[in-house]
Amino acid sequence: MPTIIHIHGGEARDNDSEFIQFLHDLPLDLSHEKTKKRSRKYDEIFPNTKSYRPEMPCAFNAKYTQRKIRFEKYLEQISDELILIGHSLGANFLAKRLAENHIKQYSCTIQQLHLVAWCYGRAGWFDLTDNFPGYLPKQVKEIHIYHSSDDDLVPITDAEKYHQKIPGSIFHKFTDRNHFLQPEFPELRKNIK
Repeated sequence: MPTIIHIHGGEARDNDSEFIQFLHDLPLDLSHEKTKKRSRKYDEIFPNTKSYRPEMPCAFNAKYTQRKIRFEKYLEQISDELILIGHSLGANFLAKRLAENHIKQYSCTIQQLHLVAWCYGRAGWFDLTDNFPGYLPKQVKEIHIYHSSDDDLVPITDAEKYHQKIPGSIFHKFTDRNHFLQPEFPELRKNIK
C-alpha cells in the first residue's frame, strides 16, 4: 500500500530581523483564516493509501534543517512505497533533501515525486547546491513538475530550468492556476498511480 506525504510551502528569510519586520507588516484577514486550510483528502480519493500532511515547523520563517528533522521522522517510521508531493517551498525542500541525501538508510522507496510551483535560486536556505540534481533522479522512479504561466509568485521559467536539469522529468504546464491554491487539483490526482 503506497503512502502519500504532502509537504506544504512557506517562506524562507535570510535573517531574523527580516522576519520580525515581516510579522509587523503582515495584515490579518479573519475571513481568509477560516478558508486557507484546504485539504486534498487523499484518503478519500485513494482509499488504498495512507496519507500525511505534516505540519512543518515555522511556515513564516522556514529553515531547511528544521524541516529535514521533521521529515526524517516520517521516513524512519514508513516502510511503504512513497508518493511525495511538495508545494512551493515544500517542493524546494523535497528536491533539496532528495538531491543531497540518499534515503537508502530507510526502508521506504520513492515511486513518485510531484513538485508544484517551486522557485529556482531564490529560496534562501532551500536553494540547491551545485551538485543538483545529485541523488534525486537516482532514487525517484517518476518526477512530475507542475507550474502555471500566470503564477504571480514564481515565474514559469523557474520550472522550465528544473525540467531541463532533471533527466526524465515530466513537465505539466498550465495557464490559469496561478500558485495552485485552488482546493481541487484533478491533474495531480490523475498522475498519482
